[in-house]
Amino acid sequence: WMVDRTGEFRVQIPLQPGANKIQLCVEGEKKEAVLVYLRRYSDLSKNDYFTPLLEKISMLGFWQMSDRFEPTHPVTKGDLIAALVKVGYSAKEDYLGNTGALSETLTYDEAIKMIRDLTKVSIQTSTAHQGVLTRRVAGLLLYELPKVRELIRRYYPEG
Repeated sequence: WMVDRTGEFRVQIPLQPGANKIQLCVEGEKKEAVLVYLRRYSDLSKNDYFTPLLEKISMLGFWQMSDRFEPTHPVTKGDLIAALVKVGYSAKEDYLGNTGALSETLTYDEAIKMIRDLTKVSIQTSTAHQGVLTRRVAGLLLYELPKVRELIRRYYPEG
């Protein structure tokens, strides 16, 4: 840490994307704070309406990424189950029974069925999304879930 020539305290902290808890000691009293680091991805267009939403969804840590979001990357059954469990939904035994099936990619229709089965939430579907489920579409589907919206609003009150 350092105090710069203007008298401002400066510290360099390595942050992970998402919520980072830090502890400060102010006049002998320990304080805890949460710093939210929202990563910007080089392969998401700033002009697309869904880019800010996907950046916030990625902050929840559903997928391992570096500087690229890889919006067309296929999502597996295991990826979707892990994301749902991470935000507080329970995985049914019949979805976990065959571990080999967890690495299979999902179609949009299969993902909708799984989300409805595991969350009991009826989400809007679109005929525009057919074929293999991608990270972009999975992120948009996950945002439809109340528990995901609640987590995002905790860090980003404006939505």
